Formats: sequence, C-alpha cells, structure tokens
Amino acid sequence: MAKKAANELVGHLPKNLNIKGLLLGMESSESPSLDTISYIVGFVEKNVMADDLYNYYCTSMSDKPNSFRLRAMYAEE
Repeated sequence: MAKKAANELVGHLPKNLNIKGLLLGMESSESPSLDTISYIVGFVEKNVMADDLYNYYCTSMSDKPNSFRLRAMYAEE
C-alpha cells in the first residue's frame, strides 16, 4: 500500500517542480515501520527538484482497517 501511495503522490506532482519546503503526512491503520517511512521519504525526495529542501514529516493513526493515506503540501521557489 505504501509504495502504491508514494507512486500516486509523485504522479500528481507537476513535472519539473522546484520546491523549497515539503510537508509529508502519512496516515494508516497501523503504525508505519521505519523501513516504510524511509522508503516513502527517499522516493518522494528523489522525485522532486530542490536545492535546499526543508522537510517536515508527520504520521497519524486511522480507525479505518487496512488503510494507508499519504498527503503532501509543498512551497515552490
């Protein structure tokens, strides 16, 4: 679920987006593992253009079974 969500999120971002700040929120029915968080953060950072990217991450729990949601807000240069 997490890999699919990361791919979908990056697919929604404009091409050649140059950003200076990124807020990435993960919401799931289970606490995401460090491997999952690391994969998502690395994948998203690899797919955006930024000189000095300010990152902010948050995770939260959902009461919906077997769910995973990934949200992002960004600030452009």
